[in-house]
Amino acid sequence: VIDGNVPTVSSVTSTKTNGGYIVDATIPITITFTQSVSVTGTPQLTLETGATDAVVDYASGTGTATLTFNYVVAAGHTSSDLDYTSTSALALNSGTIKDASGNAATLTLPTPGATNSLGANKALIIDTTSPTVSTVSSSKNDAAYKVGESIPINVNFDDKVYVTGTPQLTLETGTTDAVVDYSSGSESTTLTFNYTVASTHNSSDLDYTSTSALALNSGTLKDSLGNVATLTLPAPGATGSLGANKAIIIDNLPPTVTLDPADGSTAVLPTLPISITFNEYVRLTDNTEATSSNVDALITLKDTDVNGTDIAFDATINTAKTVITIDPTADFASEQTVYVAISASLEDTLDHATSAASATLKMKDVIVPTV
Repeated sequence: VIDGNVPTVSSVTSTKTNGGYIVDATIPITITFTQSVSVTGTPQLTLETGATDAVVDYASGTGTATLTFNYVVAAGHTSSDLDYTSTSALALNSGTIKDASGNAATLTLPTPGATNSLGANKALIIDTTSPTVSTVSSSKNDAAYKVGESIPINVNFDDKVYVTGTPQLTLETGTTDAVVDYSSGSESTTLTFNYTVASTHNSSDLDYTSTSALALNSGTLKDSLGNVATLTLPAPGATGSLGANKAIIIDNLPPTVTLDPADGSTAVLPTLPISITFNEYVRLTDNTEATSSNVDALITLKDTDVNGTDIAFDATINTAKTVITIDPTADFASEQTVYVAISASLEDTLDHATSAASATLKMKDVIVPTV
C-alpha cells in the first residue's frame, strides 16, 4: 500500500502561560502536525528574538503528532509577541521528520502572525532589557538651602521599577557626603530620595558623587518581569545629571570678610580708601537691605587703636552688596596709625551672620624731606 498522505504543520503554539519572560526562562514551543511523525537527529526552529534570533533544538515528541522545542531566553533577546522568523523557520538540521510510511513531512509553517502561528495562538513577551536611569532632577526650586531643609532628589528610569528594601543615593556635599535613603516611587518610573541638609554640608551646585552613587544597599530595583535595573547614573555635571538639570546651592557657611589693606599693613598710601569685601551678598541682620545710608553705623575708624580718637568718614556699599568702601573725610596723615573695624551686623540671605573684623594700618611716610 502506497501512503501518499504527507504530514504537514497544522499549528504552532506553547504550553507556557501568556505573559512576559526574562533571561533563563524556558518556553516550550510545540509544533503540531496533521499526523504522528518520527524524528531522527535534531531539527531546529528559529525564533524572531530581535538583533539575534534564537535557534532552538528539538527536544521531544517523536512518535506523536506534536514536537516540542524548548526555547531558553538569552540575554539580548526581545519580542513584543514571540513568533518564528518565517514560514521556513523549521529546519531538519541533517535530521528527518517522517510519518510511519516514511513520507517526509512538509516543514512549511503558518505565516508568522497569521492564524495557527505561534504569534496568533499565544501572547508571549520576551523582555531582557534592564531599566536604566534617564535623568536625575529635583522638584525643588533653583535656590540656596541651609541646614534642616528637605530637598527631594528624583531618579528617573526609562521603565517602571519595583523597589524592595532601602536603596541609597550618595550626594557630593563637601567634607562629608550625604547618603540619602530611598523614600517613594516603587511601581513607577521615578524614585524619590529625600535629602535633608546637615550643618556640615556645602555645595555650589548640588550633584551626586559619581556615576555609581546609586546603590541597592541590600535592596532590589527591578522591572515588572524581574529584570534587574542598571544603576549607572549620568556623569555628574553632564546632560541628564542633577547638577545639569538644577541649580541647587547648599550653603552652611557665613560670608567671608576681607579688609584691604590687610591687618598689619605698612606703607599704606594715605590717599587710598579702605575696602571691606564679602564673598557673597550681605544684608543687615534684621533682614533689611544694607545701604550707603546705614552702613556707616557698622564701621569704626579711629586714630592709633581701638581706644583712639574717632576719624570722620563716609562709607558706601556697592549695588551687589559685596563691597563697603570707607573714605575718610580728610586724607590720613603721613605715618599715621589707623584702626578700622566692622561689627558682626551683616548676614547672607540664609541668615548666616558675618564675623566682626578689624585691622590696624600704618600710613606711608609721604612728607618730602627739606634742607
